[in-house]
Amino acid sequence: MSKYWIFALIALGLMICSTPIVKAQNQNAYILEHVLWHRTNKDNPHIEISVCWDNPKPEHQQYRDLVKKAIENTWQKYSALKFTKWCTASEEDCDIHIYINDTVPHTLALGTDIRNKKGGMVLNFAFEKWSPRCKARFEYCVQAIAVHEFGHALGFSHEHNRKDCPTENCDKPPEGDRGDWVIGPCDLQSVMYYCNPHYNNDGILSKQDIKAVQYLYSLPPNRSDEYEGLTVVYNSSIKDSVSKALYKDFKLYLSGNQEDLDKVDHVLYYIDPQWFGWWRRQIISKKRESNFGLGLSLYRDVNVVAFVFSNDGSKTLKETMIPLTVHFGDQ
Repeated sequence: MSKYWIFALIALGLMICSTPIVKAQNQNAYILEHVLWHRTNKDNPHIEISVCWDNPKPEHQQYRDLVKKAIENTWQKYSALKFTKWCTASEEDCDIHIYINDTVPHTLALGTDIRNKKGGMVLNFAFEKWSPRCKARFEYCVQAIAVHEFGHALGFSHEHNRKDCPTENCDKPPEGDRGDWVIGPCDLQSVMYYCNPHYNNDGILSKQDIKAVQYLYSLPPNRSDEYEGLTVVYNSSIKDSVSKALYKDFKLYLSGNQEDLDKVDHVLYYIDPQWFGWWRRQIISKKRESNFGLGLSLYRDVNVVAFVFSNDGSKTLKETMIPLTVHFGDQ
């Protein structure tokens, strides 16, 4: 897509809770929404999740390193997530506890429902009793399984649990906790899809997995400039003149040359205050006359992600993600 700029300007707006809520249909995933993780420190650009091992042994070290590397090269690499500590549970408490056992790898629940729970995630570093065929490709299995299980820890359910996934080539029954948020069509290449011909998609996030984790957990802070030509501007001079107001009124809209604006079909604004999970909103604007504008009245920090959809003549929608954080504490 050509250049677009989103400007956050102080203006009369609408209360966000009075604006129609539209569930996004542009990303592929099956999510349990209320268990998603959130940023705990507004000054930290990352959403940090600490990890620890409940029962590590010296002979486990190389596999622990493989797991850490696999997660850093997938879920962490493509989002604002940052997995920290990776220590022994006896040393420090943590968000995700991993128990090593020669049994079926699993999580006790999805997302934050496993926070601080001993054995919240179970990984296998033996493959004697369970899946002995993994012994022939040990490192592959360790990494592919870890990526899948960490998907659960982030709130992703099994993709094949969805009712809209094809059944002609998949005889797996639904398994594990179900999501409550179906986003986009079934992703047959997902690391969360049991019937993927490539086991856990070889531990590699599909294109839709990447889009989904970025949609839910924002872009990596150090990679926002990867989206060339997209700039976020916040008008601080006007902001200071109303710094004592309880609520701040904003208007978000697209700015660019008219030729580019004419190609836009609609904009999906994703409002995530981070500090209050269920309050998140997704709002679609088709108001071409206001440059796809959206009015907001806010009183706390938010993250705003704008998905800009264009029609290039071939009926193919293109997406662009633009992270914007408004810090009221800086006023």
